[in-house]
Amino acid sequence: MRSKLMCLICFLLALSMVGTTLGDEFVWDNSGSDSLWSNPENWDINKVPNSGDAVYINWKGDPTEVIIDADTEARFESVTVSNDAVGGQGFVHLHITGGTLTAGNLIRIGRKELGMFTIDDGDVTCSAFQLGRKDPSKGVVNINGGTVTVSTNTRVPRGGSEGSELHLNGGILYTNGLVMNDPDDPLSGTNGSMDITGGVLVLTSEEDQTEKIKEYVQNGWITAYGVNSGELLEDGRLALVQIDYNVTNAGMTTVRAVAANAVQARSPKPKDGAILGIADATSLNWTAGETAARHDLYFGNSFEDVNAADTTDTTGIYRGGQDVSGYIFFEALGWGAAYYWRVDEIEADNTLHRGPVWSFTVADYLLVDDFEAYNELDTTNPMSNRIFSAWKDGWNDPANGSVVGYENPPFTEQTIVHGGGQSMPYFYNNDDVVS
Repeated sequence: MRSKLMCLICFLLALSMVGTTLGDEFVWDNSGSDSLWSNPENWDINKVPNSGDAVYINWKGDPTEVIIDADTEARFESVTVSNDAVGGQGFVHLHITGGTLTAGNLIRIGRKELGMFTIDDGDVTCSAFQLGRKDPSKGVVNINGGTVTVSTNTRVPRGGSEGSELHLNGGILYTNGLVMNDPDDPLSGTNGSMDITGGVLVLTSEEDQTEKIKEYVQNGWITAYGVNSGELLEDGRLALVQIDYNVTNAGMTTVRAVAANAVQARSPKPKDGAILGIADATSLNWTAGETAARHDLYFGNSFEDVNAADTTDTTGIYRGGQDVSGYIFFEALGWGAAYYWRVDEIEADNTLHRGPVWSFTVADYLLVDDFEAYNELDTTNPMSNRIFSAWKDGWNDPANGSVVGYENPPFTEQTIVHGGGQSMPYFYNNDDVVS
């Protein structure tokens, strides 16, 4: 009986070990000299990777390019594409011209050095999509066509200091979330950028990610046609990053770029999403469309109402046709209230160019001092705004023991803050002096 039990335990243990066997590790060596993923001779163990396998593509000689063509179904657990050997052409290149690429876990472009990934056509699926990893790594991804589906986050960058780049020139990138240059995320790197031309970004999380993407656009991290959203291209067209939630794709946030004649109102002041002190919430301004003869203004405290209103409105949302690209409020705005506004540009023949809906919020507090405005510029510079030039202290006064700011730059405190990025250091001494 004991012998049978021991045999049964050994059999179960053997089954368990088989069930948890890890896949092989594959290293690209291009021995087949045709650069095709599907050729077993191009891999160091002379077989093609499969589900559960880890793949590493490093530089082996110029050109180091791995091609997945229309006849290939590439499957693996994870892939790292990086010129860690620091050789030859300076980068390694994974290039999918068709077919499918399926990663059970992650696709990492750039681990220690430069890696490139180009998708011209086909379907790419993975759990996580990472550009960059360690300093000074850099990942460059060009999506020119096809479909990329990421079930968790796309990180631009995952790490590294060289400025990873995602170029969405065509096709569609579906990803649950997008993380860019986030100082509060320990997995996020810096200097990442995304430029959108003909492609579309779809954030599949049910959460409305409009405000997050707006922040990325305002920071210049997401651009359209190589310029910041709202800037003119060399041919005079206006480049814009357009964002919508639950419109183009139900329950999703969709981001795309458009370039059109500069006929829409643009460059709103206050900026879209701004928070204003009550004293600054007195007017609206914008850059007019090039062909506008008048500007139909809509203003209110409901996005839906402002978005739907037209010139027949009698509720006060329609503020009339303006002759200039500005408007002064005749009423006082409310503390802590959110407001929405839209400008439609009207040509002389009554052709209408509908504008986007912008928003701002009036703070529910008084701004006594904007500590974010202080800098370290030399006092000879007209833009100089040192903190101790505004706050008078006892510096060089032996009878006064108070000191504002640090002696050496940065003069403001930039670690211990209540909000924003700066606060005021204040030192005092009451021993036989007055602070």
